[in-house]
Amino acid sequence: MFEQPGACIGGIGFEPGPAAAKSKTVAPAVHVLHEPVPAHPGQAVRKQDLQVADRRLLDVVAARIAFVGGYVYVAFGDRQHPPKAQDNSNHAGTVVRLHDDGRVPEDNPLVGAEEEGKPKPRPEIWSYGHRDPMGLFRHPDSGELWLHEHGPRGGDEVQVVRKGANYGWPIVSYGLQYDGGPIGMGIPWQEGMEIPAWVYVPSIAPSDLVIYQGAAFPAWQGSFLIGAMAGMHLNRLVFRDGEVVAEERLAQRLLGRIRSIAVDGQGLIYLGSDNGEVWRLRPE
Repeated sequence: MFEQPGACIGGIGFEPGPAAAKSKTVAPAVHVLHEPVPAHPGQAVRKQDLQVADRRLLDVVAARIAFVGGYVYVAFGDRQHPPKAQDNSNHAGTVVRLHDDGRVPEDNPLVGAEEEGKPKPRPEIWSYGHRDPMGLFRHPDSGELWLHEHGPRGGDEVQVVRKGANYGWPIVSYGLQYDGGPIGMGIPWQEGMEIPAWVYVPSIAPSDLVIYQGAAFPAWQGSFLIGAMAGMHLNRLVFRDGEVVAEERLAQRLLGRIRSIAVDGQGLIYLGSDNGEVWRLRPE
């Protein structure tokens, strides 16, 4: 589904429970397909829109959607306008947070945060300073929302999404311009900005993200599974006490550019690649 030329949708979120049958506030950019009646099993019978995107920024990519505890989180890239990721009067380079009926939560960090002489911040914003989020997943144990995003030339990042946090783009980055020049201040971090939990240098071009909780691979419980497009492999990160202690690269250059990841009820893992194939991983 394309909202307009040049814009694409990188993820589909399924809203759990009866709230999925509620009506939504109409505005552009993020669509919700409803399946509220049993007379149409497996079919979406109604489409409505959540109020998320600024009409001036319809070309901003909505990379991932996650429903968490009655809220919907949507991650937006900067759409090749890096300075907008530090301008909270628009949604570029942000994660936004809404109630599942489209209302803005009163405890969002920028609600009522107007300053005289400055553009009004968008109250939907939960975090900002993102470049190109491509993975968004709620941790099944901690409840934290995790995200990964593309860096420029190097500097792909994995991080927790925190309320009101600034992730630095394009002021700081662990990567470089594509011509080899520095990004922003030429430093990876400065005070007041978040430090990623993991950085890929060189880039692997991460795609989807799943935090594994299946039974088929018990040794992988809690591992972050990340598709690598440029890296052409399945990337596995092992965490301990919130820090990465090991990285493993699986099926290197065997499946091509891994675009999507899914896990079924038995814990078997499915990988979708850019060449149109879906592969299933199962224990030997």
